Amino acid sequence: ALANTLRGTIAVFNDVKAIRKLLEVVVHPVDEWNPPVDELDLFRYLTLLTKSAAVPLAEGLGVVEDRKLRKVLCEALAELVKNDVGLLAGLSRDNRWFVARNIAYVLGLTKNPESLKVLRSLAVHAHEKVRSEALRAAALMGPGAKDVVHRALGDTDRSVRILGLDLLGAFQD
Repeated sequence: ALANTLRGTIAVFNDVKAIRKLLEVVVHPVDEWNPPVDELDLFRYLTLLTKSAAVPLAEGLGVVEDRKLRKVLCEALAELVKNDVGLLAGLSRDNRWFVARNIAYVLGLTKNPESLKVLRSLAVHAHEKVRSEALRAAALMGPGAKDVVHRALGDTDRSVRILGLDLLGAFQD
């Protein structure tokens, strides 16, 4: 009976509206009525959710300004999608550069080589911060990412080219 109740509770909190409400609470400014959220508790909670929570959580990254909270959300999101990275493919095309950058970061955290397909498209994104993050994430995938690193060497942005050069050493035989 308890197991069914817990599954039912988790199912309710996988709902898009519930995820949005959770994010509102988490990003709410801290005051005497709203103490800060414990990051470890938040991570533990988020990783209990099912994959259906992944897209609403990823969309919510666009409103989380606090770096520490955004990192916790990214780490939990990576845990949720590590075996199904394609769930985030649609969000990699978000018009907001910082959402695309966060998706690249999350994909890197998964260390799943299947992420390379999405990371290759992010590596040619219009915004240099997205390209840099996609490059860092791709480099974590091993030898299959060599093409991404080589392409970065000819990037229009100097910082992306330098990062590509730094990462190239990891691929030397």
